[in-house]
Amino acid sequence: RSSRAAHPPGLSLRLVSTMLAAGAATGRPGLRQRCGAGAASADLVPLAPAAIGGRRLPHCAAGHQGSSCSSLAAGAAAVAAALGSTRGRLLQSAGCGHRGAGRSLAQRSASEAVLPDLLPGAKRNLLFDDGPRANLVDALRFRDLLCLAFLVWGLLLAGLNVGGAFGMSIGSEDYERVLVAGLFFGALSSSSGVLQALSDSDLPDRRPGLAAEARLVGFYAAWGLATVWLSARLGAGLGGAAGVPAFPIGLEVLDVPVCVLCVGVFLLGAAGPLLTLARHGEAPSGELTSLEAYRMLGLAACGLPGALYVVDAASFALGGATWWGRVAEQWPAQRPCEQTTLLCGALAVEACMLLHRLGREGVLRFRGEAVPAGVVLCVMLTLVPTAAQIYWHRSEISLWEFYFV
Repeated sequence: RSSRAAHPPGLSLRLVSTMLAAGAATGRPGLRQRCGAGAASADLVPLAPAAIGGRRLPHCAAGHQGSSCSSLAAGAAAVAAALGSTRGRLLQSAGCGHRGAGRSLAQRSASEAVLPDLLPGAKRNLLFDDGPRANLVDALRFRDLLCLAFLVWGLLLAGLNVGGAFGMSIGSEDYERVLVAGLFFGALSSSSGVLQALSDSDLPDRRPGLAAEARLVGFYAAWGLATVWLSARLGAGLGGAAGVPAFPIGLEVLDVPVCVLCVGVFLLGAAGPLLTLARHGEAPSGELTSLEAYRMLGLAACGLPGALYVVDAASFALGGATWWGRVAEQWPAQRPCEQTTLLCGALAVEACMLLHRLGREGVLRFRGEAVPAGVVLCVMLTLVPTAAQIYWHRSEISLWEFYFV
């Protein structure tokens, strides 16, 4: 798709010559070498016949256009090293599978080498946001349906809180039932995210920090589970007939270690993406593409509410159920208020991760679509119900004093 002026034919000949030389140097000369059984290793670059300067490379004798011929992989590594290509390094670190061939790489800057871009569409979207588009129905999976059910519940929660703030009569037991349903939907959605991170073979890659897809998916699913657990623990035994059952006394010993884990997860949710960006930097001098850097900033904003939840988790770890019982006696609406704000945080992260998955599959573009939509959803599902809840029960709650009861 690139013009011949941008990619002169001489460059493609030099690239092919370098690949042939690298293949010979590794003891596996030739571009038509048959792919080995272990050629799909994540350490190899999955190159296939692609346009390089207007010319096509022959595929391997086995006809595996999307497979990782070891001579081509070695050649790509040599080209990346010789020409200093940021994209060449990114191709190596992506560690992709075999889902289709892509376009030749566009020259993003004068210093970048022209290498064939055969990343699968999802990986290309995560790195450069220029992969093939997909329709919503084809992209949705069972994990997304669980997330959508949780988000629909979040819209109901937001409506109830806004209605209560404007004087609508809502029974306390009815609101308790809504909270319990939210705990159920939130636990299902976040647990499915953990399972996806452990079982989805399309996720693993070799990107740094939280730019690694499997690590990112698993971590933010754990973030959601932490908020759901803390919300359920704060309501255990204190919600009446419609509330969460009392927590077994023998398991209260787990409160401190689990709360400490929650504190770590909440802190990393806000700081982890920024640490990834600070440590690995943005191309051309760093390892992250400009899109990855952009996504890290979006994830940091999405995880920012967790900095507030750190205080809840730390206070419960220090004071335990006895402290929380005193709070509930002095401020009756404090418990549903804290449970609501925690579930709103889970909604924010689940909404952001749903949009992330849609961006990865090509339904949305991260720039201009997924990230702005995430901001809108976070306002609708987090800020609006939290503010309405505080205003609704303003005479029955405390903003800070309850931490010191």
